Amino acid sequence: MIFGFAEMIFGFAEMIFGFTEMIFGFTEMIFGFAEMIFGFTEMIFEFAEMIFGFTEMIFEFAEMIFEFAEMIFGFTEMIFGFTEMIFEFAEMIFGFAEMIFGFTEMIFEFAEMIFESAETI
Repeated sequence: MIFGFAEMIFGFAEMIFGFTEMIFGFTEMIFGFAEMIFGFTEMIFEFAEMIFGFTEMIFEFAEMIFEFAEMIFGFTEMIFGFTEMIFEFAEMIFGFAEMIFGFTEMIFEFAEMIFESAETI
C-alpha cells in the first residue's frame, strides 16, 4: 500500500514534470516565433537601408547631372559673350571703315573743288 502511494506520488511528480516540460516547450516556441519576427524586421530594415542607399545614389547622380548642365550653361554663356564681343568688334571696324570712306569722299570733294577752281583760272 505504501509502495502504491509512493508510486502515485511519483506519477503525480512525473505529471507535473511533463506539464513543466510542456510549458518550457511552449515558451521555447514563443521565443522561436519572436526570433523569427525579429529576423523578419531585421530583413525589412536591411531592405529599407538598401532602398535608402539606392535613392541616395540616384540623388548623387541627379546632382552630378545638374552640375554638368550648369557647367554647359556657363560655357554657352561664355560663348555668347565672346560672340557678342566679336560682333561689337566688327561693328567698330565697320564704323572705322565708314569713317575712312567719309574721309576719302571729303578728299575727293576737295580735289574736285581744286579741279573746278583750276578750270576757272
